[in-house]
Amino acid sequence: MDGCLDVWDYMFKQNDPTLSLQVCDEALNCLRIQDSGSLLACGSHSGNVTLLELSQSLSQQQRNEKASITQIFERETKREKILESRYREMKLKERAKSQQEESPPDEDAEDPEELTAEAEKNFWFTIEQEKAGIEKKEKAAE
Repeated sequence: MDGCLDVWDYMFKQNDPTLSLQVCDEALNCLRIQDSGSLLACGSHSGNVTLLELSQSLSQQQRNEKASITQIFERETKREKILESRYREMKLKERAKSQQEESPPDEDAEDPEELTAEAEKNFWFTIEQEKAGIEKKEKAAE
């Protein structure tokens, strides 16, 4: 809001303006570019209008410039989607971790000795059933 006009050329620099011009001492609030792109009118809050002529390199499209800019925007769109999905993934992991920390330990868990005794009881029961099945088959075969 200092009356400075920043001109950007993404083919030359992407992080900083290529050119900064002090047009007036008050904030600029409107811009209008001529259809050919070589003249630029800047208007301030008090009604002052400044007419600027842009160089040919800024006003005329360079060879393959449109395709290159399209590739830049597509690449940045993909990058943004990847970052959003990583962010969502991290949030889900944090939720899952907090839910695990919040849930109390299982109080109904049985004593390891009781579990071993139950498993042993089931084992011998299965063995006895198998023995009985084999004996029936042997008697039926005789």
